[in-house]
Order: sequence, then structure tokens, then C-alpha cells
Amino acid sequence: MNADPTGRTGSTSASDGHGRMERLLSSPEVTRILRAPNPAVMAAVGRDGSPVTVATWYLWDGGPVLLNLDAGRARLRHLRADPRVS
Repeated sequence: MNADPTGRTGSTSASDGHGRMERLLSSPEVTRILRAPNPAVMAAVGRDGSPVTVATWYLWDGGPVLLNLDAGRARLRHLRADPRVS
């Protein structure tokens, strides 16, 4: 394991292409963040072909990511019409 500039272990650093160094998260840190209740931004394709973004909650416990897609929400209609999502 490499120590980052703060002396913590388990992380490495990488250049962002602009001469700055960014701290990369370790696998346990990524897992801890993804398992916490965090909002996410989901992008779908609208009826006119433009991107539609919306904040939503997700749940992840090591398997597939589950998104809050209540039946009455427009985001679900967009996905049924065009399943591309980011």
C-alpha cells in the first residue's frame, strides 16, 4: 500500500492531467461511500431526445444498484420509452 500525503495508507495519487495530484480512493473507502445513503444524479433521454437529469436516492449492498423509480415519476416513463441511462 502507498501512503498518501496525509500519511494514510491504502490510497494512491494520480495526476489529473493539469499538474495537480488527486487522491484515489481505496476499495474499502469506495465500498463505505457506496453503502451509505447518498443522493445520485440519474440521466435519461427525454421524449424530444434531450438529456433529462434528476436527483434520486440509490441503494447498494454489493450487488445491483437499486434506484428509486416510483411508478408515478417521469423518469420511469423516460426509461420505458428509451432504456439508456447514465
